[in-house]
Amino acid sequence: MKRLYLLGLMCFSLTAMAQSENLLQNPGFEDANYELFQYESVTNCPDYVAGWNVMHERDDADFKTKDYNNEGLSKYQIRGQMGFYDEDSEQAQSGNKQYIRISIYEWLKAAEWHGDGGMMQTVEVVPNHTYELSFLYRCSDKVIDADVVRPWVAFQEEGTEIQHKKIQNMMDRELWTEKSFEFTTSETATTATVWLGLTGISFYEWGGQIDMWTDFDEVVLVDKGPASGVESTIVENDIHVYAQNGEIVVDGLADGETVSIYNLVGEVVAICRAGDSQAVMQVPGPGVYIIKPENSGKARKVIVR
Repeated sequence: MKRLYLLGLMCFSLTAMAQSENLLQNPGFEDANYELFQYESVTNCPDYVAGWNVMHERDDADFKTKDYNNEGLSKYQIRGQMGFYDEDSEQAQSGNKQYIRISIYEWLKAAEWHGDGGMMQTVEVVPNHTYELSFLYRCSDKVIDADVVRPWVAFQEEGTEIQHKKIQNMMDRELWTEKSFEFTTSETATTATVWLGLTGISFYEWGGQIDMWTDFDEVVLVDKGPASGVESTIVENDIHVYAQNGEIVVDGLADGETVSIYNLVGEVVAICRAGDSQAVMQVPGPGVYIIKPENSGKARKVIVR
């Protein structure tokens, strides 16, 4: 397992995270089997990243050099760049030489699509298991009109809509931050796709989204075994409600929709606004709770043991 050193004083190690085998190929983007090209003013664009969302292998007739042969990347929306640590840095000396940069096409205009995509990799999974996705990331500090880069990750089961897990922008482009999420597979899960994504937004009528990116490195996906703590599940009108490890999760909401949780005597114990389509709320303890989405139909009851 590689280690990442920051300013020569402190290091992040994902050894503790990888308690079992990492299911992802090329998790640190260290595979040397790539070629770089320049697109307009953007350099270090890989046409191929081993293990990650490859549409065409190098010997495919449809493989195009100096182009993106990856499913989640586009010159005109979200594109990839291979990042390199300074060869004299402690990162490079420890074997961690590369990372991936997912950046926004810099001339998107307000009247056009905003772009939403990134790197992805599909793996086999086991039904009713808990998976932990861990990674290091950092963002550009581009801010205009209170908007920032919108990085996200996702764990998408085959045949389902993608559900973004938004990542906080720490506003320090030199700071690598460690983050992890847990996901529980369904009773019918066979495969899932891990996404490292970015959503573009337009600031000016004429575009101008220059220097907006998120870097990812040391991506680890581990199977933590049969799911535990899943107390009850409700699926109704495309709203999925379940309790897990002391939290109540509501999926299938409208982005920004407010969800309230009440106890059985009608007291509000939590209020949350959905990010993308999901709201995650902590509750005081075991008990029966009533979940009331703002716009998505009637109230639901869920038991937390």
